[in-house]
Amino acid sequence: MHQPFDVHRFTLAARTMTSSARKLKLLLWKNYVLQKRKPLVTFFEIGSVAFFAVLLLFIRQVRSPVQKQKTPTFRNIKEYKNGLA
Repeated sequence: MHQPFDVHRFTLAARTMTSSARKLKLLLWKNYVLQKRKPLVTFFEIGSVAFFAVLLLFIRQVRSPVQKQKTPTFRNIKEYKNGLA
């Protein structure tokens, strides 16, 4: 039997989606206002990330790469049984 279209359920889903989008927009606006009110903190947040990125790049350029030891290779076990080793 065919179910009739439930208008109330559709509008509830649409309202929930709109509500979520509205909450996200409000949260982004609040974050923007907080960042705008405290420019020194914003500069520190961005500057600290940039500083550590440059520091890591500098350390990588200055330090020479560590050479790994060659991994040992083993002969086939059949060679040992046949006395070829």
